[in-house]
Amino acid sequence: MIVQHEEILPSPETIILTGTSGVVEIRSGDAVCLPHRGVRAVVEPGIKEEIGLDLGLAGRVALVAASSKGLGRALANGLAAEGAKVMIIGRDEASLKDTTGEIREATNAEVDHQRADLTRAEDIRALVERTAERFRGLDVLIITVGGPPTGTFDAVWDED
Repeated sequence: MIVQHEEILPSPETIILTGTSGVVEIRSGDAVCLPHRGVRAVVEPGIKEEIGLDLGLAGRVALVAASSKGLGRALANGLAAEGAKVMIIGRDEASLKDTTGEIREATNAEVDHQRADLTRAEDIRALVERTAERFRGLDVLIITVGGPPTGTFDAVWDED
């Protein structure tokens, strides 16, 4: 996580905390306490200081759908940067292959890919099996694809 003062903000006392888990805006002199991660800091304008923040993802296995580009890719990259082993999914083999290599190079993480269409039950089964076989389990599942047709839970079936 980086603590920095942003010159483009309207108030010189505003501090921005940026990190893989998001952005938090605070005022000068505010104390930042994230006890669940053991981080405590008091920030002042004009400083740039790096604070270690462990999200507890190192070694975890994450499967991220629709991750060859866009939001899914950003999520996969963030998870890999935090030390997770990542399986990326999409329908375009060429994009998946490129994205896998780029995330590996950028993060030095274990990243693999599987071409899958998540509207097909057999693709989903094969994907979960391959992920579990490749990484010995599955801890995090992120689905960033469109949802099913609208309707109540009891009115929508796999065939829909």
